[in-house]
Amino acid sequence: MTARDLIKGALRLIGVIGSGQEPSASEAADALVSLNSLISTWRTERLMVFAIMPHSFPLVAGKKTYTMGPGGDFDAVRPTRIEKVTLTYNQGSNPPLNLPVPILNIDQYNAFSVPDTTSTIPQFVYIDNEYPLRNLFLYPVPSLVNALNLYTWEQLTQIATLDDDITLPDGYDRALRYGLAVDLAPEYGIDPLPTVIQRSIDAKASVMALNNTYVPLLKSDAAVTGAPNGFNYLTGDSGNQGN
Repeated sequence: MTARDLIKGALRLIGVIGSGQEPSASEAADALVSLNSLISTWRTERLMVFAIMPHSFPLVAGKKTYTMGPGGDFDAVRPTRIEKVTLTYNQGSNPPLNLPVPILNIDQYNAFSVPDTTSTIPQFVYIDNEYPLRNLFLYPVPSLVNALNLYTWEQLTQIATLDDDITLPDGYDRALRYGLAVDLAPEYGIDPLPTVIQRSIDAKASVMALNNTYVPLLKSDAAVTGAPNGFNYLTGDSGNQGN
């Protein structure tokens, strides 16, 4: 599938072109801009993120600040968000340890009176929102060479040309086609059909539901249930029978 295929599908949904017809060159080019704008907006939404993947980068002893992005210290795509950070500690540890590195906000990081303090491993990291390169500030400054693991949002990327082959995770093609139809309609002075709007909402909701992998752990207060070891709502057992 190409961007042109998505665009033709979206334009058919709002009646700009008919079956078997092609959009004009200017219509296709304008629609590609709108498609990339839609993708850019979705990149800011957690539930449109189809995966969170770790990427490992070596640290340099005595170096506090690292840039991340094309051509940076961590030469990779600049992620919209870094969800989690860990450190692979391989100094005399077999197997290596995977240690959490909590992410601080700017006020928490600025609270350190001596930000250049050194230690064998960093215990915290502050990540700013600079563009095109993010900056990562480690505290304390690591004195040993280990690997920093950044768990980043994996997302749809911008589409360069109309005829680029694109591969999408399940459900995204329909969500993009209907979403683009709704976005393009005002440019043509068209009110999209209610069925198109609803299908756009439903298609995006299906993708968001698939990407919502967080399952909260429900607990009940022992004072309420009388079950200090837990309460099974399925069976009614208090979990402390026989004690």
